[in-house]
Amino acid sequence: YMAVEIVDKALLSRLLYPNPVCVLSVTDAAAGTYNHMIITWLSCYDNKGGFMCSMNQKRHTASFFAQPGTVFVLGVAASNMADTVLAIGACSGRDAPKEAHLSLRACRPGWHSLDTPMALPVAQGKGAADKAAKRRAVEADLRTLEPCVAHIVCTMDERIERDGHWIMFCHMLHAHVRPSHWSGRGLVAGPDSPPVLTFLGSQQFAHMVSVPGPDSIIQAPASEATASEEHES
Repeated sequence: YMAVEIVDKALLSRLLYPNPVCVLSVTDAAAGTYNHMIITWLSCYDNKGGFMCSMNQKRHTASFFAQPGTVFVLGVAASNMADTVLAIGACSGRDAPKEAHLSLRACRPGWHSLDTPMALPVAQGKGAADKAAKRRAVEADLRTLEPCVAHIVCTMDERIERDGHWIMFCHMLHAHVRPSHWSGRGLVAGPDSPPVLTFLGSQQFAHMVSVPGPDSIIQAPASEATASEEHES
């Protein structure tokens, strides 16, 4: 599957600007375990790939984040995943592996098959090929969900406790985005593509769509604007 790979930190940040519903996928390669959970409490704190998210300490997934440096994947969900998102959120990986229990389609970041060898030799140079090899090596033990429209590879830098939750400070390493959902400047669904989801609460979602820029918005004449303001007051 051909995807847009994003490594520029400023562009990475734009993937989370809309506060999309994400499937957080994390793997413990040593233990041979993994889990997927839904996360919506997340936000950028700079335009260099940094973001923070909140996770209940009682979540099964929280046990995977005991140490700084934990690498994980945020899979951005679109409207065609609404039922899957609700199903993932309704069960715990502590009770059963979610992929088997919910018949989830998993893959490596970038939509590579789980059977595809990903552990490429990591070169020591700083050229483009060397950097790409390092990214593939990071992804070797990771998994995410195939229906997601973006796979964002991240690492957790530190965490603090607040009211039974971990506030985790993280940063994005690189990402893969479906061309149908990348404008070249941000995350937005193209024509005939399912819009990205955002969460309203109580199992309700909203669809995110792009609106015309200020140059294409017709401004009302000053007299009409004044009349409208007076009426509203």
